Amino acid sequence: MEAESRLGRLQQQIRQLELPEAPPTSRELGYRGVLEPRAADHPVNTLDLLEPHSIDSVYLVPTSLKAGGGPDLLPRRLSLETAMDATFTQPHGIARDAALEDQTAGISPVHFRCGASGRYLRLTVHEARRFAGSEQFAIAEIVVISAGEPVSFNCPVTASHGLEV
Repeated sequence: MEAESRLGRLQQQIRQLELPEAPPTSRELGYRGVLEPRAADHPVNTLDLLEPHSIDSVYLVPTSLKAGGGPDLLPRRLSLETAMDATFTQPHGIARDAALEDQTAGISPVHFRCGASGRYLRLTVHEARRFAGSEQFAIAEIVVISAGEPVSFNCPVTASHGLEV
C-alpha cells in the first residue's frame, strides 16, 4: 500500500514536469513559441524585408484557438524595432515593452505606427499567455506597410525559442 502511494506521488511529479500540449489554432502558418522560465533571453522574430523601406505601419495578425474561438494567442507584452542591419546596431523603437492586453479583442490585427526606415523588423516577446502551466504565444503573420503597400509578404523570418509552422 505504501509503495503504491509513493508510486502515485512520483507519477504526479513526472506529469507536472511534462511540457503542456499547445492548444490547436485556426491558422496553419505562422510562428508559435513558449517562454522558458529559466531562459536568459526572450523569444525574438526577425523579419528581413530584403531591402530598406520607409515603414509606415506594422500589423500583427493573431492566431486564435480553434475550439469555440476563445482568446487570441498574441503575446501580452512585446517590443518592435526596425533597423538597417541585421545586428540592430542603431535600432528605431516602434513599440517598447508594449502591453497588448486591452488591444487584442477577438481576431483583429494589432496596428503599430512606425514612421522610420529599415530593412529588418525585430519582434521580442516579453510576456505570453498562460496555458496549462506555461506561457505560450502565436502570431499568424507580421504585415509591414510601406507607401500604402504590404512589403513583408514572402520575406524570410528567423526565430528563436519557438516553432515556425
